[in-house]
Amino acid sequence: MATETWSFRLSRREFRRRQIILEGYASLAEERPEVDEVFWLLMIGPDFLSLEVSRELMGERLLAFLAAKLGNPVGPPRIIVGGHEGEEGALSQVEWHFPASGRDLMIRSLAEVLGHPLPHFAPGAP
Repeated sequence: MATETWSFRLSRREFRRRQIILEGYASLAEERPEVDEVFWLLMIGPDFLSLEVSRELMGERLLAFLAAKLGNPVGPPRIIVGGHEGEEGALSQVEWHFPASGRDLMIRSLAEVLGHPLPHFAPGAP
């Protein structure tokens, strides 16, 4: 299977002391972004990354792409009924767990995948 090329558009960035919250839309290069965008919301904590995506075919493809880049999430997706503010339908939620000392590596990996710079925090920083 050929590697897909995704484009990520950020609509919200929030950098807190112990959390990074990002929200946006992703689309495949070969699709029509204005029609086939996938909503996503992620939060990076001290030792986890939580991701919610639109529960549809494109959302499943996005989850598969991110699992190939970041490693497999912990367990199968959980379904969140009711969607997110401004979005309709259900969302799939997955989580990745990592040691607190690996947070900076996860942030660097995620920034590379998203194509957007993210702040780095020293391991063990509050």
